[in-house]
Amino acid sequence: MATRGDHGKVQERDNKGRFAAKDGTNSIVKHKPTKQGEQGEQVMTPPFASVVELQRSYMTHFSKILRRSDMSLRQDRILQRQMRRDPDVMSPLFQRQSAVSLLDWEILPEDPNDEVQTEQAKELENIFRNNLYRPVEFFNGLLDAVWFGSSAIQVTPQINGEDIVPGEWMPIHADTLAFTEMGDLALYVGLKYEGEKEMGVSGMVHMLDEDEREQMILHTHWKQGADYEIPEEAEYAYRGRGLRDVVWFQWMMKQTALQFWMTWIERYGMGIRVGTYPDGNAAAQTVMQEVMENLIGDVSVLIPKQAGDEDAYSLDIREVNSSQAKVFTDLIEGYLRGRSRN
Repeated sequence: MATRGDHGKVQERDNKGRFAAKDGTNSIVKHKPTKQGEQGEQVMTPPFASVVELQRSYMTHFSKILRRSDMSLRQDRILQRQMRRDPDVMSPLFQRQSAVSLLDWEILPEDPNDEVQTEQAKELENIFRNNLYRPVEFFNGLLDAVWFGSSAIQVTPQINGEDIVPGEWMPIHADTLAFTEMGDLALYVGLKYEGEKEMGVSGMVHMLDEDEREQMILHTHWKQGADYEIPEEAEYAYRGRGLRDVVWFQWMMKQTALQFWMTWIERYGMGIRVGTYPDGNAAAQTVMQEVMENLIGDVSVLIPKQAGDEDAYSLDIREVNSSQAKVFTDLIEGYLRGRSRN
């Protein structure tokens, strides 16, 4: 079996958290020419170690865990779950995940001219093709990053003959993932977790060690730089930004319009019931009020009539002006036309 190369090693940092140069100093080091595709030596220390240095203000937590960046998760945890169940959202998302997960795939070396890398890539591809359980579900789990911004799968290695192959795997929900100011991966855990844990920004977190991190496959979507004015968006640089965060405002506008429309239909769709009774007759008022309450709906009006008026007792249903309903109709139909074009 091909041996593991240096591409999996983590770059070391200096005492300030910045990436340290190869010789352990912060000065410029000699750069040795490399082959195409091969990772070269670092020639100087980058000026920034973490994204929080690029923001106006950030209240650092003692655990160094970044705040959650997704706006929908921060504003309403319940509604953001309902958004995922919306057919207008889930249908195109499922179509995209299915189309990508069913595509043919291959593992390519960083340097196609390197015989060792080419051999490693072919062997690794054969191992995954022959031993990966439920491959379509596996790729679908990673493609959840399109919605959440990031996704992760824990793969448990197992021995098959002379090879170490992927065994059972378990998807990790994206909202369980946490990132430190340096981009290291952690997981939110419950109190029943028996391993090491510490208090994070939104709950208890477990910092992954090197062995645990090697069992985690992390996929990110659309990484962005941290906004100088918004501290919560520091996590974009490591987690990425999913469609959930992008469509949140428009989805809330759609839900609000639908809510107003359904309220209008419920209250005024069957018209307004107008009941009359003789003025000054408390018993008559009680009888007419009971009649109105037994009708379906809650939009009713009781009007007393002066003595001597004809039809002191009456029940009339008055239709609401349809032009008021047309405002909601045009709003919803306009939204649906936009969805069909997309």
